[in-house]
Amino acid sequence: MKLLYHPNFLEHKVLTSYLENPERLDLILSEEWFVNEMDKINLGGKSIILEKLREFREHDAVEMITKIHNDAYVQMLKEQCQSLDVDEISLFHMGKGYSQECFSRGTYESALCSAVASVQAGMLARKNINCFALTRPPGHHASYDRESGFCYFNNVTISAENLLSYGEKVLILDLDLHLGDGTLEYVEERQSENLFYLSLNHNELWPYKFPDSGKHSFNVYLPDSINDTSYINNLNKFVLETISTFEPSIIAVSMGFDTSDIDYLNYANQLGGGFKLTQRSYTHVKKILDESLIPYFCVLEGGYSPESVLLGISCFIEDELKILKRK
Repeated sequence: MKLLYHPNFLEHKVLTSYLENPERLDLILSEEWFVNEMDKINLGGKSIILEKLREFREHDAVEMITKIHNDAYVQMLKEQCQSLDVDEISLFHMGKGYSQECFSRGTYESALCSAVASVQAGMLARKNINCFALTRPPGHHASYDRESGFCYFNNVTISAENLLSYGEKVLILDLDLHLGDGTLEYVEERQSENLFYLSLNHNELWPYKFPDSGKHSFNVYLPDSINDTSYINNLNKFVLETISTFEPSIIAVSMGFDTSDIDYLNYANQLGGGFKLTQRSYTHVKKILDESLIPYFCVLEGGYSPESVLLGISCFIEDELKILKRK
């Protein structure tokens, strides 16, 4: 599996009290293997783990993004960010029922790069190269004309929409702690027989929406403090069943590590609850995906402790890390 990363993911600056912050990626970016493999790529070499984000024109990126998001919203985000000083951070609130989000001068560029990285990860999957995009900011709460829940552009749906244009049949698997309400809204409104959304999320937490399953979606709500054994049983039942019945050609995974026991320990009081998953669950997710023999890619959603992100990502690149250690 490849990891897709770009330094611009860190340019979205936030307030010090903000859960979703650049420090989430600190531990993985400081790993010796990551530094060495990034140096290799920067010198024009190839890495068995890292994939470089391709260069892109803003116009082309916006064209893809506006297939999911309102033109005026995208322009508003750009102008809001460009109006700020380099070190300035602004809070923006769209009104009742919406979350308050941070904007910095680099937020638009970070969100743009995350969307492009998600599309690139999907295209790599078409070539049978499984990839995990370390997208930041995340995306699955963002909807047609608004940001929400730390999310600005809905990365996984932008990639899914691109894949649909190539005739792919896409299963979006949402394994974040929270329901991807923006993604669910897109899938149900898209009404495509080639698109399906399956989520396994907490049964009580934000965004406090627990819709029934629809024609193009199936939502599984799991109890607080669920452990590996129960979670894996649900994975085996619902993920395997959905893969069997829907028969996707590509699986797009919204992967959140806010389900970890580390995040539970650090943030359960702040979030109102959580899961207690360990590397056992994340390794099993990868096992299911690998054994399906269906090309897949992942985009990073939640996971607020740097330790959670490092733990989770390491489970997905375990084989590649073993190869590096043998060299």
